[in-house]
Amino acid sequence: MPSKTLVDITPTIVWQNGRVKLIDQTKLPLEEEYINTDDYRIVCDAIYRLAIRGAPAIGVAGAYACVLAANEIQATELNDFIKQYLLKADKIGSTRPTAVNLMWAVKQMKEKATSFSGNVADLKIALLDLANEIRDD
Repeated sequence: MPSKTLVDITPTIVWQNGRVKLIDQTKLPLEEEYINTDDYRIVCDAIYRLAIRGAPAIGVAGAYACVLAANEIQATELNDFIKQYLLKADKIGSTRPTAVNLMWAVKQMKEKATSFSGNVADLKIALLDLANEIRDD
């Protein structure tokens, strides 16, 4: 009976304690360096400069960037929050407008916000849940 070899594969993108951790693919294969941030602009920069590559990974990075953007919005009234969120989400999508998975993920995140009824805190949780679903798909 052949033995199975287990390989520890590091995920390209991880959500950890309110932060996004992603492999800087511009450093591969010589170095394994990570970008670890709670700032959506840094994730956008990683997408823009190809530090994150591959259509699915770019989509996941965009979804998590949307969560980070949502987390920095201080508005407590839902409509004000959504207005600010949509502007930030549009900026995330414009990082690489030809990236189909990025545009799709950002669209999903925007639709979640605009169709949500509840409070801002619950919407932020729902956005993280959706980003995790996008990652898991």
